[in-house]
Amino acid sequence: MKHILAKTALIALAGTLSATAATLPTAKEVQAKMGMGFNIGNSMEVPNNPTAWGNPYPTQALLDSVKAAGFNTVRIPCAWDSHTSGGKVTETWLDSVKTVVDYAMRAGLYTILNIHHEGEGGWFQSNIGTSVNQTIDNKMKTYWTQIANKFKDYNERLMFAGANEPGPNINTWTSQHVSTLMHYYQTFIDAVRATGGNNATRTLIIQGLNTDIDKSVANAPVTTFPKDNVEGRLMFEVHYYDPYQYTLMTSQQDWGASEPIQPQYYYGDYTKAGEPKRNAGYNAWAGSVDSKLGSIVHPQEQFAKMKTARSRAVAQRRGERRKAVRSHPHPLGHGQREQFWLRQHGLHPPSVFTSGQGS
Repeated sequence: MKHILAKTALIALAGTLSATAATLPTAKEVQAKMGMGFNIGNSMEVPNNPTAWGNPYPTQALLDSVKAAGFNTVRIPCAWDSHTSGGKVTETWLDSVKTVVDYAMRAGLYTILNIHHEGEGGWFQSNIGTSVNQTIDNKMKTYWTQIANKFKDYNERLMFAGANEPGPNINTWTSQHVSTLMHYYQTFIDAVRATGGNNATRTLIIQGLNTDIDKSVANAPVTTFPKDNVEGRLMFEVHYYDPYQYTLMTSQQDWGASEPIQPQYYYGDYTKAGEPKRNAGYNAWAGSVDSKLGSIVHPQEQFAKMKTARSRAVAQRRGERRKAVRSHPHPLGHGQREQFWLRQHGLHPPSVFTSGQGS
């Protein structure tokens, strides 16, 4: 998703590369060290030109500042299809991505590299049909083989994620849609594993249906997941943006209610009786606040679903969560409580905020 928000180290990548393949830690072992995360958004995933959406190219100083601010994980959303020639990703672009990955590694950050949306109507995630498209499948294999070979000697702090938010073209997920998506994930996993080196045991991440908790729980049980030839090296990713008016909305909108829909500023213990329409969970149609949506109850229920449905079969990560940054003062502390809720339900909180760097 495209959102607006928000000691240079020139040293060798000590501990990042290994001359010979090693058995890397399991996904759960990696997960336990990831901590909170930061998204290098509106940059490397921009089709054709990383600076076309107004952000500067990522720098070592940026990644060092992310680490210094207390984050331990960074996600690098990345475009690939728009950087191809003759059906393959160019070496020039692979080198550019490697430069940014190396910045993150030097900073001591766990790093997630994905195939992102390639703009609206992208080649992959907006084209999940009821049967496998061989052109898409071939691209998945080709691109991930190239990416994996480029980084095959990196240690466990580098992870690959197969997609971003697959299926925006789907209103109702059928078993055929799920099967198609899982086929593409199988291609992703097989391509990475086939390159050998540290990729043989690297942690790989697959995404839920639209990365939506309810859709994933209802339609994609663990039995539908792709198979891996190594045990315990998969993570499952969802994104959490509830309620929208609190997490993403930045300006008043007309949704056909009897009153305008307004951005919401106050959450949980910090709600204000004098500004009910600005409290998270306010429903303009009902004229009242949904106490569940505007409190800890909703995220507790959602994260509990994930714990129950996945049955701890794979490690899990909450890949995106965002609190809109606005000029209106809003209370802090929500993020700390979310970490507690996630851990309480056996999930992991690398809340990779979708805040584009440099804005």
